[in-house]
Amino acid sequence: RSSQPDLVRQATVGEVCDGAAEIPCYSSITTNEIRIFAQSHYKGFQRGIHWWAYEIEFKNVGERHVQLLTRHWVFVDANGKTAEVKGPGASGRTLK
Repeated sequence: RSSQPDLVRQATVGEVCDGAAEIPCYSSITTNEIRIFAQSHYKGFQRGIHWWAYEIEFKNVGERHVQLLTRHWVFVDANGKTAEVKGPGASGRTLK
């Protein structure tokens, strides 16, 4: 199964938030025996900007040992503008 962002987005299961017709509150997908759950939280409008927080959970549902080595998040706003975050591990850290 491909892990390209558009293909993953099409395969996810989610629930649409009230008042945000096309933005899911959460999405979930299992790929390569790793379940990925993502949930957004609207934090309000401050200093002319809408603020969001994100909760990402990974669960190994297979029998192999795995480790998150890198991350690549792609954020797309309502105007189609994208922002990407890439780096090692979670929060920029990997376990030794």
